Amino acid sequence: MRERTKDYQAKEKEIDFWLVAQPAFLEAPEMATIKAKCPQPSTAIISTNPQFITWLKLRLEFVITGEFPAPSETIPEPLAALETQANR
Repeated sequence: MRERTKDYQAKEKEIDFWLVAQPAFLEAPEMATIKAKCPQPSTAIISTNPQFITWLKLRLEFVITGEFPAPSETIPEPLAALETQANR
């Protein structure tokens, strides 16, 4: 992730991916099935670039891919994280 961030900065490209520890979007009702499959605590890498997600999936373990429209009524802040003891 750091290498990609540096690459984007060098190319003056806008960041299109985010790392979210304990993503709040997993609490949305439509995400119940996905959340049940995720080990806890979980981390999400969110991107607007589907090629990047495919590239990442080939390099990481325990990956679930999908997409969702956001912001929405049930996911108002797609990059929000749940507050944990570590975040306090």
